[in-house]
Amino acid sequence: RIVDGLLRFARQNNPAARAADFEAALQDVIQLREYHLRKFMIDLRVDVEPNLGRVAIGEDELKQVLLNILNNAIDAVEESADRSIRISARQAGDHIAISFEDSGPGFSDLNRAFDPFFTTKPVGKGTGLGLSICYGIVQECGGEIVINNNAHYGANVTLNFPCATVTESQPLLALQA
Repeated sequence: RIVDGLLRFARQNNPAARAADFEAALQDVIQLREYHLRKFMIDLRVDVEPNLGRVAIGEDELKQVLLNILNNAIDAVEESADRSIRISARQAGDHIAISFEDSGPGFSDLNRAFDPFFTTKPVGKGTGLGLSICYGIVQECGGEIVINNNAHYGANVTLNFPCATVTESQPLLALQA
């Protein structure tokens, strides 16, 4: 899985030809983590703007980014008194902003969070590659990822993706008899 992530990170793809449905990808990712969300009694709230456009990224890459960020948020709130995660998505012009906000302790070092193999998790819990891989995937498709700590506690990860452009298909040539 780590090698696959690194290969995706290094691969040069053409994001212009790809378009992913954010809501469908997010639902798949939440289903993967549903057991842990219930087990740790994490309050997950999702607020997606109606009629959100498609994201200019492959579906698998989008799911990988969403899963890595959700995993980090779940890990961050497991030991918190207030266990909440908020996911929101809005379209602004030709970009879609996706925000993950959690009630955990926040990032210990904002400057190193995207460094490969940097982790604050205990040994055996994480590799330190999740955010680094996310950064590479998001950059590859022309987007950006921004991380912040909230004022008192918690962290916010915001993804800005370009909207997928719908191209009209080429007209079919009429067959000549």
